[in-house]
Amino acid sequence: MSIQKIISALTNNLLPEINVSYNHRNIDELIKVLPAILDKNTTVKSIIMPCNSIRDSGVKIISDALRTNGTVTTLDLSENWIKEEGAKAITTMLKNNKSLEILDLSYNRIGTEGAKALAEAIKINKTLKSLALRWCNIKPEGFEHLFEALKVNRSITSINCESNNVGENGSKALSEMLRMNRTLKILGLRDSWIHEKGIKAIAPAIKVNQSLTEINLEGCGLRDEGVKMLAEALEVNKSITSINLSQNDMSFSANAIADMLEENTSLTSIDLGSNHIGEAGIKTIAKALKINNSLKSIEFSHNNIGSAVKDVADMLRKNTSLESISLFGNDISGEGIKDIAKALEINRSLTSINLAYNFCKNLGEVPKRNLFRAVLENNVLRELSVGWDIPDEVSKKLKQNAEEKVDKKTAGLSAYKNHAVKMDQAWEAQHKAKADDQAQVQRSAVRNDC
Repeated sequence: MSIQKIISALTNNLLPEINVSYNHRNIDELIKVLPAILDKNTTVKSIIMPCNSIRDSGVKIISDALRTNGTVTTLDLSENWIKEEGAKAITTMLKNNKSLEILDLSYNRIGTEGAKALAEAIKINKTLKSLALRWCNIKPEGFEHLFEALKVNRSITSINCESNNVGENGSKALSEMLRMNRTLKILGLRDSWIHEKGIKAIAPAIKVNQSLTEINLEGCGLRDEGVKMLAEALEVNKSITSINLSQNDMSFSANAIADMLEENTSLTSIDLGSNHIGEAGIKTIAKALKINNSLKSIEFSHNNIGSAVKDVADMLRKNTSLESISLFGNDISGEGIKDIAKALEINRSLTSINLAYNFCKNLGEVPKRNLFRAVLENNVLRELSVGWDIPDEVSKKLKQNAEEKVDKKTAGLSAYKNHAVKMDQAWEAQHKAKADDQAQVQRSAVRNDC
């Protein structure tokens, strides 16, 4: 839609959302008239303007327009070359605005000074619920101010600080905040330079915090010692339901994770991808999952599972809570695929399994056939990712499972077992035909020799 049409629709209260993303032509025209439009408009709830090179000058106009606006609840200004001055303009707006609930300033250069300014608004604002500050060039000092502000804020339930430098000092401020804050539920810290010293400060606070439900610590450089400290905290914590620990080089801390999974009863999702856990570590965690009955989703991708896939399969035969598992990129052998297939014949809780990017040598047709047969006999599995073509009847079965509500306790062999028998017959006929062809070639060769 052209800017002129958007302006016309807004003037006539016909649009619930302003969505002009990615270098929209004539964006400056819209920004100039926005204050006058929002002064009278009563329908717009969202302003979505990512990647438009709005810069500080444009942000000041938008912020002025929203200062007294009472209808807009969502503002996305990500990727707009916003710096410190723009952040200060937004700060002034937040101190006065009474309706905004979601603010995304990601991929801008607001820096530490911009973060300090926002912190002052966070202390006062009572409506903002979600704040995204990914890739904003914020240093530890900026986070000291932000987390200090969150000690007193009672409205923000989600903050994403991904790809900034929280550092050791920022981590200490975060620890103090988590001990006092009772409203924050989602905390994004991916690639935020926390490291072992930072998690040493944060872990004790996680033990006592009772509001946090989701935390992303992907790529935070925790390493084994950091993961062990965090695992000990999670044995005690009763509120966190989802945690991402991928890419933290925890090759020797599987025992700590396993002990935590045996004790913790609140965690429903854990991502352990790309951690070089290895066969021994996976075996230890799989053993713990035979006991755990609360976890619903686990990510094991890129962990050099090797022969431990047999232990994972054995776990899937006994575990009754897991609904999703990813074994992506582990070079699982044909025998490993067979083990997974046998597990799927018994398991009645798993709805999704990812076996893609397991380019093992000499996979052969038998493991594939066993896997597809198991899927056809399973009434619960809805998603299957593999590195080869899925037969139409298997795709149809997965789709049917997704459309139907099935009681996990009573789900047994289905009518689709007939399809599995047909697959066996077709496979045997195919290989018998190949054997006949080879025999014919051999007979012809003998005649020629004679």
